[in-house]
Amino acid sequence: MLGSYFLAEPSVREVLPSLTASGSGQRFDVTLQCYVLAKPHPRAEKLWDLWRSGGPDQRNQWMQLPAEDLGAWLEVARSAACAQTPVDAPPGTTFSLDGSGIRGTESFYCALGEAINGPGGYFGFNLDSMRDCLLGGFGAQTPFFLELKNFDEPSSGIDSEYLSHIQTIFEKAAVAVCRVD
Repeated sequence: MLGSYFLAEPSVREVLPSLTASGSGQRFDVTLQCYVLAKPHPRAEKLWDLWRSGGPDQRNQWMQLPAEDLGAWLEVARSAACAQTPVDAPPGTTFSLDGSGIRGTESFYCALGEAINGPGGYFGFNLDSMRDCLLGGFGAQTPFFLELKNFDEPSSGIDSEYLSHIQTIFEKAAVAVCRVD
């Protein structure tokens, strides 16, 4: 399984032999009627194609996307991460965040996910989800060290109040942040 979306009140509308199935055993295409609790990002489908082909295989692939696709990147990264059982790096691990592509909050979370979990990695998409990730089960156990490389606060596109919230959350979770230039 690559990822998932939450559905409510599903009912089967149609079951047909699969036209695309290969291999042994019989497979079916099932049509459901349901409510989607959170509508998928309108730009997520093309990113799912990347994950279906094995996922991002190098760092900074998200930097090539237009800003309006970053929310879709985070959605797909989150869904894919939640479909797996990640192993947390042990406490005391040092992670390195490349800040050169940060141009707003969404790109910050793309860079953070990649710093913790590698290409296509997830470690939150807003303050609350980042706080949840810091509880464990998303690739890192606190306390840990986060090195900020190539991060220019004035040109990051993130206002100082939001950066202050991020810093407070990291401090409360025993994450030591240092700049490396």
